Amino acid sequence: MNGRSPLGMAEGLERGRQNESLQ
Repeated sequence: MNGRSPLGMAEGLERGRQNESLQ
């Protein structure tokens, strides 16, 4: 995980949650 930009981390977390819901 790249912790360089907080926005990227936030987007990754949100996408991860959506992916879990879809599966």
